[in-house]
Amino acid sequence: MELVRYSSPSAAAARGGGPAVEEIYADFTRMNIDSTDDRPLNVDMAMRFLPNVSIAAISTSPYRTERTRAQTVDGNDDFVLTVSTRSGISVSQPGRELEFGAGEAGLWQSDKVMTAVASKDARLFNVSVPRNTVLSSVGDIDAALGERVPASVPLRLLAGYAEGLISDARLSPDMAVLAESHMLDLVAAALGPRPGAGEEPGGIRAARLAAIKRDILKHLTDPALSLDWLAGRHGISRRYLRGLFYAERTSFSDYLREARLARARELLSSPRFAHLSISTIAYEAGFGDLSGFNRAFRRRFSMTPSETRERAATRRKR
Repeated sequence: MELVRYSSPSAAAARGGGPAVEEIYADFTRMNIDSTDDRPLNVDMAMRFLPNVSIAAISTSPYRTERTRAQTVDGNDDFVLTVSTRSGISVSQPGRELEFGAGEAGLWQSDKVMTAVASKDARLFNVSVPRNTVLSSVGDIDAALGERVPASVPLRLLAGYAEGLISDARLSPDMAVLAESHMLDLVAAALGPRPGAGEEPGGIRAARLAAIKRDILKHLTDPALSLDWLAGRHGISRRYLRGLFYAERTSFSDYLREARLARARELLSSPRFAHLSISTIAYEAGFGDLSGFNRAFRRRFSMTPSETRERAATRRKR
């Protein structure tokens, strides 16, 4: 599904003409935006469009954004969850005002006039969700609209999952449908699901697994990386963590080995690391035993590490 990115032009590019950042932001979001200090407005934005849900990841200098009455006649009546990951934001709509800080969120309605202000550099996600979905899945919508959404595990997982969807340049139609289902689960969990909603929603499990996989990739060479270490970091049991991988028909150890082998092949294929020995590459990928690395690599890729490096060098010369 479509992914759109935009970054403010440099001052030199801006002097050359073209649409102003405020104009482009309004086209993308159907909201106006202005700087609230003496600096020119600086915006870095990416938007992921799923079938019925959209996610906007926005980094910006201090700003004031507004959805005017004229803009609300576009027929969009989605609920929007604004999740702040960096600074305080205040949101006001008729009869409702709320402030929330980093790690917290606020819910507002697209079919009503809205103003939001951040007095410091901000990083946030706007998650737009169909109105009927929110009304049917959230326990107390008035409370969700009138109060800040406090920091919580579901809200943290939602932000991490949204970040992953923005970072992944490729998303097949089938994966987009599944990702949307997960996002809807996470929004409902963060806002407070209806009583008797049943077992843990699939979106929570998917977001936990995505966060755990990101953690594994960041710590491939960390000697502490283990099932127990990950379970403790993510506040879950070993059994629960194993179950997340088993649901994907793999295991923690299999995923870890595959990630390390993929990292090793990447290093072996890159001219930037051509000066490194095979043993150093093995260590940099998280393997502590060279002979075990060689066996695992050949079993996985049907060639030795040296052959992989030689083939990559040959392709570059062509």
